[in-house]
Amino acid sequence: MLYELNVPIPDWIKKVPACKEPFFVSGIENLKAAAIVQTPLNFKVRNVFVSDKFLSRI
Repeated sequence: MLYELNVPIPDWIKKVPACKEPFFVSGIENLKAAAIVQTPLNFKVRNVFVSDKFLSRI
């Protein structure tokens, strides 16, 4: 399976369970709605929410 940038997804990642509670990288309440919209699907399915700027720093 390939990710959006044609980088193979490691097999071990399939064994990582989703967070029980939604986890927002930014603790700022006003940014949560934007993070929900901007988060890529692979993060959302694990209940992790980030802003688009967060991903540009990786």
